Amino acid sequence: MKQILYMIFILASLITSAQDTLQYKLDDIVVTSSSVSPISFSNISRSVQIITSDEIERLPATSLNELLQYSASLDIRQRGVDGIQSDIGIRGGTFEQTLILINGIQVIDPQTGHHNLNLPFRTADVARIEILKGPGGKIFGANSFSGVVNIITKEISKNSFAATVVGGQHSYFQQGINGSIMLSNFSNRISFNRSKSDGYIHNTNYEDLGFSIQSSMKFPSGNLELLYGYNNKKFGANSFYSNNFPNQWEHTSTNLLNLSTNIANSFISFSSKFHWRKNHDRFLLDFTNPAFYENIHTTDVYGIELSSSFKTVLGITSIGTEFNIDLIKSSNLGDHRRERKGFFIEQQTTLWENINLNVGSFLYKYGNSDWKLWPGIDLSLRLNNRFRIYGTYGQGFRIPTFTELYYNSPANIGNINLASEEVSSYELGVYFQDRNLLLNCSIFKKDGTNIIDWFKFSENNPWQVRNIADITTLGFEVVLDYVINDFFINSLSIGYTYLNIDKTTSSVDSRYFLEHLRHQITLKVFNTLPFGVSQSWCARFEDRLQYLTNFIADTKISKNLNQFTLFLSATNLFNNSYVDFTSIKMPGRWIKFGLEYNINID
Repeated sequence: MKQILYMIFILASLITSAQDTLQYKLDDIVVTSSSVSPISFSNISRSVQIITSDEIERLPATSLNELLQYSASLDIRQRGVDGIQSDIGIRGGTFEQTLILINGIQVIDPQTGHHNLNLPFRTADVARIEILKGPGGKIFGANSFSGVVNIITKEISKNSFAATVVGGQHSYFQQGINGSIMLSNFSNRISFNRSKSDGYIHNTNYEDLGFSIQSSMKFPSGNLELLYGYNNKKFGANSFYSNNFPNQWEHTSTNLLNLSTNIANSFISFSSKFHWRKNHDRFLLDFTNPAFYENIHTTDVYGIELSSSFKTVLGITSIGTEFNIDLIKSSNLGDHRRERKGFFIEQQTTLWENINLNVGSFLYKYGNSDWKLWPGIDLSLRLNNRFRIYGTYGQGFRIPTFTELYYNSPANIGNINLASEEVSSYELGVYFQDRNLLLNCSIFKKDGTNIIDWFKFSENNPWQVRNIADITTLGFEVVLDYVINDFFINSLSIGYTYLNIDKTTSSVDSRYFLEHLRHQITLKVFNTLPFGVSQSWCARFEDRLQYLTNFIADTKISKNLNQFTLFLSATNLFNNSYVDFTSIKMPGRWIKFGLEYNINID
């Protein structure tokens, strides 16, 4: 508690010394606080963090997974590097409890959440990333148990061409090409990227290929958009799932398709979204002996979403429905089909010009479960032009994966009777927004029930899976973004999160113990060196339960020369030894250098 009070005192001192030099411009950004009707950042009534286009360009990251690790309350646990395979948790939640969106489209892999970040995009393809912290059940339905990450791809606004080449240690090589073409009201963007490395230790070599095409046709009253992406990864999986087998190997390929329409006038808007995602996963326990143990899984997810938003005397009312089909063909899990469907309603209201109210519910059903209602409410009070207080209450849920339901081996047994995990969350916070500063402080509590875990009755029994645990999470979070512009430092961002989690299980041997970040500090500093050289510094302090503490620092320097940009980045600058998962060693210092070419074509 003393540490928390001391940090609040420091931040308060920074606020009082802030000078009105630059406008902290986030008001026009539409955030994930609502699934249909746009909400400006200054009117949101819950905790949302945004990774802006400027940060994406300047941070020392080549993959989306690496970008996310610099955000407060996000726990990015990587197996290897460069986004080969990562798990993402929010505020102590597991990787299965975080919902990933691409332009608002759900990415839910029904086999396992380990594949949710199999995405075809690199940092050059992304305009911004919006992070909604806390359950989003009333807005997004399934799997928004702990929060939502919405990845927004770049809009097509001009004719352009860009190419990137990056090289580095461990025979690292990355190449990327993208271009946009505007033809009257029809625009297209194509992107291709490939990265590879020989690996930093035995069997950590990989090759990652991605391709995407985005097309948009505008009409007087709306637009039609098409997005297709393909991702193919082949990688050595040294000790990924068992430290007894250092020669594990995996190959995944993912197709992503979205077709959407948006029609709107000054009173009503309507949108439809059709999406398809196919993921193929081949896993070998020992690549030197493929016949020893091999799993092959192929999943298909088909979905359609219809929604509408209209203005009334009460404010903005939004209604919608979704229908999804999950399919799997697996050498281990078998062949299965599951339907997911739901209806939602959401009401945004402004009272007395300084109170924003957002209330809604999602009625949802999956598989053989019963229909269930998931409500939520967000409320904010604007005290003046700088301060607003907000409070939220929400419920969320996470449905079991096919692995948890149907896995069957001598050592592990699934459970077809699993129920969904459930959570009720409470949060109270304050935003302070000045011309050059944004401060968000909040305290929160999550009560999770029916948490899925693996257990066994005795040493000689196989592991089994059940709804066996209840979890209570208490937390405190503070995020400060400060534009300085008076010194060689341009801006800085500091985040601190404290979590205390109690897990209650029955008297059996539980497989997974708590591994959350008890203390987490993130720091981002952007500065300018002589001769117009830009630099960014990023640091992470992680105090993970059951692990040693980690301190990781990264940096990137870059110089613009007309259409060319030269840059050099170094991750794990101090060459510290650390792990994100037990027995999976992460790389030491890794230096990369690259060249970018960008041109706008008239």
